[in-house]
Amino acid sequence: MSVRLVSLLCLIASFECASVRPPQDQNTDDFDEEGYHPSSKTLRSLHSSDTHGPVLPNPWIQTNWIELAKSELQKAKDVTENVKVKKAKNVIFFIGDGMGVSTLASARLYNAETKNLRQTDIYLAWERMPHVALSRTYNVDRSTPDSAGTATAYLCGVKANYETIGVSDKVAFDNCTAIKGNEVRSIAKESIALGKWTGVVTTTRITHASPAGAYAHVANRDWEAEVPSDVKNHEQCDDIAKQLITDPENKRTRVILGGGYSMFLPVNDTASGLRQDGRNLIEEWKAMRDAQRERHKFVQNFTEFAAVDPDYVDYLLGLFSPDHMDYEADRVKRSPPQQPSLTEMTEKAIRLLRRSPNGYFLFVEGGRIDHSHHESHAYRALTDTIALSDAVQKAVEMTKQDDDTLIVVSADHSHVFTFGGYATFARSVLDLSDGAVTKDGKPFLQLNYANGPSYPDHRMINETEVPRKNLTGEDVTDTEFRQDTGIYMKSETHGGEDVAIFATGPMSHLFHGNHEQNYIAHVIMYASCVGAYRDEAHCSTTSPATSSFRLPWKHFLPFVISVGMATARLPGAY
Repeated sequence: MSVRLVSLLCLIASFECASVRPPQDQNTDDFDEEGYHPSSKTLRSLHSSDTHGPVLPNPWIQTNWIELAKSELQKAKDVTENVKVKKAKNVIFFIGDGMGVSTLASARLYNAETKNLRQTDIYLAWERMPHVALSRTYNVDRSTPDSAGTATAYLCGVKANYETIGVSDKVAFDNCTAIKGNEVRSIAKESIALGKWTGVVTTTRITHASPAGAYAHVANRDWEAEVPSDVKNHEQCDDIAKQLITDPENKRTRVILGGGYSMFLPVNDTASGLRQDGRNLIEEWKAMRDAQRERHKFVQNFTEFAAVDPDYVDYLLGLFSPDHMDYEADRVKRSPPQQPSLTEMTEKAIRLLRRSPNGYFLFVEGGRIDHSHHESHAYRALTDTIALSDAVQKAVEMTKQDDDTLIVVSADHSHVFTFGGYATFARSVLDLSDGAVTKDGKPFLQLNYANGPSYPDHRMINETEVPRKNLTGEDVTDTEFRQDTGIYMKSETHGGEDVAIFATGPMSHLFHGNHEQNYIAHVIMYASCVGAYRDEAHCSTTSPATSSFRLPWKHFLPFVISVGMATARLPGAY
């Protein structure tokens, strides 16, 4: 082999050779304070850099997301014949943050393990809902999305840019100046405008990306307690917490439950306060309610929460931690309980909101599924998914006598989380696979991550890369065990694949195929007759309705076949 050929081969292989060098610690300044996402500083640097190779055309620039969703909605309406058209007086919308299909599948089995369910009962609460579809999750400018742009899609009806909330794709990341005039209205705000009662419930900070999609308009999801002074024209923009408490429409939000009270308190008032403007927004909220002589409660722990009678309270604000609420796996260990469960918050919210004569819209997020995955911690992700399932089941039970409540369950995005290995059902889904043999002769986990922070747990000793750890004899089902990862990163990343939508109740049949994520908001607004859909034919109390429900199966046959094939692979199906 010639010297020239050897040199060429080495040059070609240089990138791969470099890629297997022992990973170096990443600069902590590259990530936000939580360590889950790139920091604002890093994002600004990436936005201004052209070191990412050739720039491909962006097919979604200048897309009219509203018209696209309306067109898709019309197609869904055309597919059905003689559907019983009925207005959804109430809507309960659940989001499992980061709850991709692999999370659903593994949580389903872990739920069966922990509750000793029979195979015929191995379903999460939403998996028996009659209508199922898929949601395409990407942001306008990213093939793999974040929770801010996705919240804008499924709550406001338009796709948006990465890290932006409640604004159109005309607003780029960190651009305060561009917000005015490019705000988009959420299902919650449109419901408030028509006199409906609304609520927002989450296990994250209430100002976090997903819940903020219901009420805020920002060019950077990190503007939770302040807009940094180095942002151009920062004085023109309000932070997320301030918008929740002071915006005229947001003031009418009846239920606010979650974590993150530090975002509402001044930095010089308490050790946990983060606000630089000196304002105590919690006291402002209470003073506002007192001035209006409205029955209200502010609660900070489980005991105060449990004492609230929703029949005698019209406005409920509960902030149970300075940061995010506990993972469900940790919450249940505390005795006596310090925080309410997601199920308990959901139940209290429904009991309060159902007193509304005009109906209600409730948004509920199981937000810490996502955080568990970012930490390569499958056990916590699965237990938080099961906690969300319990909350959905409670909502179904509380509304099963109604025929006017639409319930929708979906996810904002997935994660690079895999489930496989041919294990028998004798093994816990958290355990090693007993169904395949590896090339290196070592056992392997059923649940793994393509990238993430637990790489050193399995593949490094003293910061030096070594062959994969032999897990023989190790308790891999321990609650603190972290799954293996293929690439070392400070935080595991989101996945770009589609996620599921499940629905039951009025107009749930409109979820019927593979949809752009912003379509979800349009179905909900159409079903509940708010926003641009308030004058649809079914919105009139005197509109005729047929009792039959016939579908042209030629449109649905491919989808039915695919669902049938998937069903055939469920436990107990042969």
